[in-house]
Amino acid sequence: MDRTPRLLIALAGLDAHLPGTLEQTLRDLDPATWAALLPLARAEGLAAMIAAHLDQSGHATLVPPAVCDALRRERRTTLINYTIHTVALDQIGAALRAAPIPFRVLKGLAIAQAVYPIPTTRAISDLDLWVPPAHLARAAALLQELGYAPVPSQLPAAFVRTFAKEIVFVPQGASAPPALVDLHWHPTAPWWMRATLRIPEQELFARPYPVQIGRHEYQTLDPTASLYYLGLHAGIGHRFQGLRWLIDIALLAGAGQVEWPRLNRLVTASGTGAILWRCLDLLDQTTGSRYAAHLARPPRRGHRALLRRLLPATLSVDLSIFDPEQELRVPLEQLILLPHPLAMAAALTRLLWPPAQWIRLRYAPLPAGGVPRARLAHLARLRHLAPRRPRPAT
Repeated sequence: MDRTPRLLIALAGLDAHLPGTLEQTLRDLDPATWAALLPLARAEGLAAMIAAHLDQSGHATLVPPAVCDALRRERRTTLINYTIHTVALDQIGAALRAAPIPFRVLKGLAIAQAVYPIPTTRAISDLDLWVPPAHLARAAALLQELGYAPVPSQLPAAFVRTFAKEIVFVPQGASAPPALVDLHWHPTAPWWMRATLRIPEQELFARPYPVQIGRHEYQTLDPTASLYYLGLHAGIGHRFQGLRWLIDIALLAGAGQVEWPRLNRLVTASGTGAILWRCLDLLDQTTGSRYAAHLARPPRRGHRALLRRLLPATLSVDLSIFDPEQELRVPLEQLILLPHPLAMAAALTRLLWPPAQWIRLRYAPLPAGGVPRARLAHLARLRHLAPRRPRPAT
């Protein structure tokens, strides 16, 4: 594996089993290496953690002054973003409670407060809230009353409500803090993965776990459910790209609060073993841990090899995962996360031949010929994962 992820994680304060001490590692870093590491630390949201760790450990003097100043500026920016999103949560949380609308705080602020040594060093880019589907319309209306507006979608609104998992809201009113809000009503997407897997959404939501964020207490997922959810989010939503999710899970798994037997029951019952295994496998490869050994039923050897080949560890972020027409492609990197060939075949069938309701809502208003004509158009528009290689010049 590339040494860069291990180096960034070590600089952030997690043992990445690098040869020698942190002091020696810092002495060996030349200006060119720092010039390459700094933008990656920013992009991965680790600059604030690195700044805090270097200051607390007394090693900041071993860092070039310009790099040290840049890291400390990133730490101040991260603190400001953390504060802004905490204020936004105070405002929105009070309104949801008054409604009353049940909700859970996911990821960012919740995981920062639960397991980060210094919560304000966890980079926060948005506020993730999960409400049950039955409360979606009221929660969305409440956010608009508070001065937030939904980001326009290229997809029909009825299709989004029925088959998507979240709506992004941006502040527009003067009373709304400048924070992005992701309103979730399902923890995972795309729809065909939810239909193939058996993710116990009600069970996850029904076991709240208190966490203090700012001046107030909020409900998030308990540590076992949180690790389960973060693994699904990293694999299904982000193809295991990036390091921030890895840091989150490393700190959560290392806090000693995960009930591994219960996690195994969740994984087995929902068919998500390949996803959680690859998540923990990448964590083990990067940090030298052995968390994947906790899984009672890892994928078969051939499946593990396929996951490692098609989902390599990478620092790059592929913006195509945010493609609004993602449902119009055959995503091999998601299909192989399913537990076995029958599940993969079932999911592929759903992709190629979605239910009539999907066709009606996705292609509304329907063309002449109704659902059959729209279905043919859908099949013709499917895009495949592997791009066509250009023909050599003649």
